[in-house]
Amino acid sequence: MNALLFSLTLVLFGPSSLVVHSAPPANSFLSVHDQGDRQGEAVGIEYESKIYSALLHHASESHRLLERSLTAGVATASAVEIGADGSTGNTNTIELKKLTRVAKPLYDISDKEEASGTEEDSDLFDEILEIYPDDCQLLEDQTLKDNLSAIKDEDERFKTYDNIRAHAYLKARLDPDKWYEYTHLEMTAAFNCKQIMLGHRPIYRSESWTKIRELYHQFSQDYDEDELFQFNTDDVNPQFPTEPFQSTTKGRSLRAARDIRKGELIYKPTNNTIVFVDGGAWRDFIFKLYERNGSPYDKETACDFMVWSWVNTLEDGRLAIFTDLSNENLLNSGADKEGWDPPNLQCGKDEEACVQELYAIKDVKKGDELLVDYLSFAQPDWWNKIGL
Repeated sequence: MNALLFSLTLVLFGPSSLVVHSAPPANSFLSVHDQGDRQGEAVGIEYESKIYSALLHHASESHRLLERSLTAGVATASAVEIGADGSTGNTNTIELKKLTRVAKPLYDISDKEEASGTEEDSDLFDEILEIYPDDCQLLEDQTLKDNLSAIKDEDERFKTYDNIRAHAYLKARLDPDKWYEYTHLEMTAAFNCKQIMLGHRPIYRSESWTKIRELYHQFSQDYDEDELFQFNTDDVNPQFPTEPFQSTTKGRSLRAARDIRKGELIYKPTNNTIVFVDGGAWRDFIFKLYERNGSPYDKETACDFMVWSWVNTLEDGRLAIFTDLSNENLLNSGADKEGWDPPNLQCGKDEEACVQELYAIKDVKKGDELLVDYLSFAQPDWWNKIGL
């Protein structure tokens, strides 16, 4: 099998230098499929937390792209120090004695010849355990097994599992007493959001939204308006021409409650639109949702609002996190590219700047799903810019 595995390790050495450890090509223990060592042991490298999180994110989300950029490594890694002025210099050489667990999500498990087994559940999970023999405990979760079995595309199934186990490994490294320092990625891991969102999630009823709004108003009393606020207190619970529904392919979704004409306003920020200018205040709110009912804690609601939150700029240029305390959160993304349903809404009218207002760009029939391109109003890579 021509599987490629690589190790890319970033370690932060203060504000003036960055040390990059990268493994050059050669025959190596890192090609674990060829060497037969699928388990490995974690090496004693302490990652600076944010650099580690970034590495883990790319390992779980973008490993196919990275595999095309890097090749298999050797048992030693050369260290190059890059100074603040752009100068470089060699530092010590580190011997990588065993494969690190953080690199394990980077396996190329899509080789068709080796992964051409049956769709039977026992064979599926035997194959996973052959690749990851330490994962018996993770696979004891019957709900996870059922949800993975429901994914028919083999590549997508393994990609999803790799993503989940990468977050499980990150969660094991987290210090629960330092929750107030968690990044967005670390919160996703702490709440098991990847597993939760893989399963069925219900549509919130009106009484559920009432309780969440009451919780927010109580929570907000401890914060100033320069930290969080309601976007528009004049529009109180307006009625939009939308209704939530469960899609057979996408789960929770939003559709037209009546015929909609091109150019019609479909959504605008209201009193239910909450703006967090301070990333720490948003983190506090998510944990408040998590702890609101006591033990057992409410991971599901916390994960819902992590998915339903996005980063963008206010009209005055400040970065902020937006979320809605309503079912308008269920609007799914569309895109004008292969494999996606095209959007029928856009952010902003005609050539106007987008200020979170959504307009129909075509006539929409009652019952049709409503879609907007998330990237027209959300910046998914900006969480670190707001302290998360």
